[in-house]
Amino acid sequence: MAIILDAGAAVVCLRYYIIWLWRTFFPGNPIDYFYLDQFFNRQYEGDRQFGRVFGIFTALAIFIACLGLFGLASFMTVQRTKEIGIRKVLGSSESGIVLLLSMGFIQLVLIANLIAWPLAWWIMNGWLQSFPYRIYFSGSSDPKSGQA
Repeated sequence: MAIILDAGAAVVCLRYYIIWLWRTFFPGNPIDYFYLDQFFNRQYEGDRQFGRVFGIFTALAIFIACLGLFGLASFMTVQRTKEIGIRKVLGSSESGIVLLLSMGFIQLVLIANLIAWPLAWWIMNGWLQSFPYRIYFSGSSDPKSGQA
């Protein structure tokens, strides 16, 4: 049996009344009831916990990647100190020097994105198929995430 209660109703009083009615008409049979919102919350608790753990490890991976990029940038800058000084003396602009130093990083990021986009689409599509109400993952958000 399913009973729909209004959110503004006196739920506690109605619950006791329904239990009284059940015991009156079905003595000896235990009543087993639950609220549908709590049922749905329990059903998706695993996904919420997975999301929290995944978010923590994602933040940790991004932090480690940023440390690696900072180390690589400082190493390349130290290696090219003489070249930067000569270019600056010869009249190169700061933006030209920054572009010269960052061109290698931009190429690496583009290659990494080209590898990650199809992989992310495949994983997201498989994960979304496990839900009862499915949506189509178009992958249009992948280039936007690569721009970040």
